[in-house]
Amino acid sequence: MHETAIFAEFLNYSLGQPLRMEFAASEATATRARALSAFRQKVFLVDVFEGASEKAFCTLTATLPHKADGELIQRCIVPYSGKQVKVTFDVMPESHATFLLLIEAFYGQPQKMRLEFRGERDLPTRQKREVKAKGEFGQYWRAMHDSSMLNSQELREVLGCNTETSEATVWEALHNFFNVKSLSFVSPSDAAAKFEQANLPGVAAIARRLGESEGK
Repeated sequence: MHETAIFAEFLNYSLGQPLRMEFAASEATATRARALSAFRQKVFLVDVFEGASEKAFCTLTATLPHKADGELIQRCIVPYSGKQVKVTFDVMPESHATFLLLIEAFYGQPQKMRLEFRGERDLPTRQKREVKAKGEFGQYWRAMHDSSMLNSQELREVLGCNTETSEATVWEALHNFFNVKSLSFVSPSDAAAKFEQANLPGVAAIARRLGESEGK
């Protein structure tokens, strides 16, 4: 048995983004659980065994919960009942299917798990999300979005959409209609003119009315 093995009880899980698991390390292996803080900013492998079995039930790729700058989220390794230690870790995307099998086999069950942690590597560098440039008509287009415009059958037909198409898809199609990455660059007068050219007088009227109410 590996000298860093942790005997644990499966406490809880989350299927949000990211998938997350909580376990309580036994008193006898609590010191080893606290030492997992050394995995900060690391991706590691977790071999999961059932009790004293020598064959792993599965292996997860995981990381300790962290912020964008790599700082550990508070309370991911904390004291628990008695001298136990509760540990939380996030399951990496490549192990999502395996994690669902683990939940089915161990969550809410009396058997204890044995966890062995190995194979750490640095977290991949996060790409900074590109900040889209914005024009001066953002408030106007928020009002347009909240109007009845997106439900116009005529507009949907011009955009190549139908009554079943989601509003989000119609909204994205509007960007292609105006050939812009952000509708905030399209003025009310330009919007009304474009709708008129497309033989959409009702939508053009909404565009002009909201433009006037926004003072644009």
